[in-house]
Amino acid sequence: MSFINTIISFFVDGGPTMLITASVGAFGAYIAWDRYKALYKLYPGNNNNLFMSRVKEFILQGRHEDAVQYCNMEKKSLLPSVIKSGIERLGSDDGIVRQSMESSYLENQQKVTERVGLLSMMANAGMLFGLLGTVFGLIAQFAALASADVADKQLLMARGIAHAMNNTALGLLVALPLLVLHGIFSGRAAKIVEDIDKGAAQFLDLVGLYNSGQLEAKKPSSDNNVVEISKQKSA
Repeated sequence: MSFINTIISFFVDGGPTMLITASVGAFGAYIAWDRYKALYKLYPGNNNNLFMSRVKEFILQGRHEDAVQYCNMEKKSLLPSVIKSGIERLGSDDGIVRQSMESSYLENQQKVTERVGLLSMMANAGMLFGLLGTVFGLIAQFAALASADVADKQLLMARGIAHAMNNTALGLLVALPLLVLHGIFSGRAAKIVEDIDKGAAQFLDLVGLYNSGQLEAKKPSSDNNVVEISKQKSA
């Protein structure tokens, strides 16, 4: 109970601006939790190198439908969605494939980067509201001291300092974690987008070889397929 009483006293001494700063912090916490779920739970990422090698294998064997189904199965990463849009246009001009992939790329990029910037804005807002509360506390303190009796000045000064410092402390408590989380989530989002860029570039290179007819020379022989199938069965 003493801890709860301390928290209540902390907010009461800080004045009404404390509630505004706390509301900003609560909204920032909600945004942080939403981005954590999206970046670490919903799209944790897979081994993109393994994924691209499997896609290339399917295309070399002419199994385009299997490649599409494989992309549909990989739901823990955003790259398969982009590659799928390219596979569905495979055989068309390179520009058409690229345009289809760009549309999917922009859609998936937004899923990663949206609302991450709000964390920085909420951190700045929390700090500024804390500073505003501090200024209000100092103004009230000096106004009260100007008209107070000598005996009451010490008490009024203590209240004014508590009002000012509590707002500053809460502003820092809101701003610092949100700024740290913004940096972490921005780095995570940039890594996911970079992986999508690399995979998309590899696939477009594959499309160029496919459309120019150079990919046929790399198609595995039927003997190799038989050996691979027999190895899978024996395993």
